[in-house]
Amino acid sequence: MKKYMLYIFESGRLVGMQDVTGWPVDKIDEAISALEFFGRTGEVSDKGRAICWEPSCGIDLGEREIPAGELSHGICPEHEAEKMAELGEICDL
Repeated sequence: MKKYMLYIFESGRLVGMQDVTGWPVDKIDEAISALEFFGRTGEVSDKGRAICWEPSCGIDLGEREIPAGELSHGICPEHEAEKMAELGEICDL
C-alpha cells in the first residue's frame, strides 16, 4: 500500500505531519477542516517535502520525489540572498 502523509502548514512553514495511509476520505477532510479552524492548512501527498535548512525558518519548499514523510533540505529565497550577500562581502575583501 502506498504511504500518504498529511502535511500541516502555518504561515508557509511546515509545522507537522500525520500518516493518513488507509484513512477514509471523509476523515481526512475532517482533519483538514479542523486545521483550517486553527489557521493552519493541510495537504495530502504520497511524496516527501523540502524545507529550508535554516532551523529558525523551516519554510516549505514544495514536494520532492522522495517517500512520503521524508524531508530534504534546501534554501529559501530569503536565506539564499543572505548567503550570496555574505559571499559577496568575503570576495570583496
